[in-house]
Amino acid sequence: MRPFPKRSLNKERRIYNYRCSRARRSVECSFGMLVSKFRLFEQPIGCKVETAEALIKAACVLHNFIRIREGVFSTPSHPSTINSMGYQNIEDQGIRPTRAAESNRDFLCDYFVSDEGKVPWQDNFS
Repeated sequence: MRPFPKRSLNKERRIYNYRCSRARRSVECSFGMLVSKFRLFEQPIGCKVETAEALIKAACVLHNFIRIREGVFSTPSHPSTINSMGYQNIEDQGIRPTRAAESNRDFLCDYFVSDEGKVPWQDNFS
């Protein structure tokens, strides 16, 4: 999900951007671990989306199996980091979100500040 532009931030949007950023970092870190174990993920996967999803799920299962068998901090088979893959900051891509994406972002923005969706520490970072 794309963050709100910095020029139009209110408290709710800052909270959304912060929560979205935390989630994105977690996903990137997790995928970085997969990349460091499985070279398949160092480049675009040339198959159907359904097959790619199955490959990622299988890699997660194998990764967890390896961590259980060899220990949590087993050494990857080759050096690689998420930064070496050339990811571009999502804000710099110049892609205009669709109305459906904007609607989803607005829904999440409202949810993150609601009693049901807020977390106690989010106001410390907004």
